[in-house]
Amino acid sequence: MRSHGDPTGGQRRPQQDGVRRRPSDPQARRGPQQRQAGQPQRRQPDRTGAQRRPQQAQAVDPTALVRRRRTNVLFILVVTSACTMFLAATTDSVAMLWAFGLSFIATCGYVYVLAQLREREQVGWNDGWLEQR
Repeated sequence: MRSHGDPTGGQRRPQQDGVRRRPSDPQARRGPQQRQAGQPQRRQPDRTGAQRRPQQAQAVDPTALVRRRRTNVLFILVVTSACTMFLAATTDSVAMLWAFGLSFIATCGYVYVLAQLREREQVGWNDGWLEQR
């Protein structure tokens, strides 16, 4: 955590070359904006911006991304159904019963759609017959 009164952030700055400079030394009196002509300007990393994720070494298969997305949606639907079922059972609320019914129907519908997609993939539906005239 950074202190408001301490410009160093509460941490001691490292000494250059292990030699402590005297206040009478011209380099010690020099402000942070001044530098000698031969010195390159050092840049500090920007730690306030968003952190980027490291990129993966290999390309991800698009079918694997679709499968992962479908799995995540199914997981969310099942968790929603389980939570609304628990709340409907414990609160005896009619609104929670309706919410459970809707989430359960949505889960069953999504499972049906996934089954249809798998069946189409296995049969080889639309394997280019329309383009072959």
